[in-house]
Amino acid sequence: MSEEKKEYWRWPEYRWVNPDIDWTKGKVITAGVDVGSVSSKAAILVDGE
Repeated sequence: MSEEKKEYWRWPEYRWVNPDIDWTKGKVITAGVDVGSVSSKAAILVDGE
């Protein structure tokens, strides 16, 4: 009988997009990535928003 081992360090991935921002009309696009030992995050801003 095999028992499935749970991985407690995993969590669901997600993303969020602001529908009010049209990135194709932006003048400045800024991106940042935070790579940590436990998790990583990324953010993209268009004209500071």
